[in-house]
Amino acid sequence: VVTHAVFEKRQAIHDGGLDDVHLEEIVLVFGDLGLSMLALFEALFGGQDWDVFLRLLMDHISPWMALPWCIFISFGMLTILNAITGVFVDNVLQ
Repeated sequence: VVTHAVFEKRQAIHDGGLDDVHLEEIVLVFGDLGLSMLALFEALFGGQDWDVFLRLLMDHISPWMALPWCIFISFGMLTILNAITGVFVDNVLQ
């Protein structure tokens, strides 16, 4: 979703002949699928603060990009916490 939104923004800027100074920063973080996956991994596991990526998307792509980003972070954190809690509870019960 994020990569597609960045692609659409790049296409709109290119087609309209506009110049966006922040486009390079967005492309460096979300320019292709691999970079987007790396950003998601960094945001989830503490390599980079997830708010940095969120602000970049909200300010330069769309404020609506906060919704899928926050859903991903919430789902990922709850999944990780659930797995860790399950391991602790299993060890206590044995």
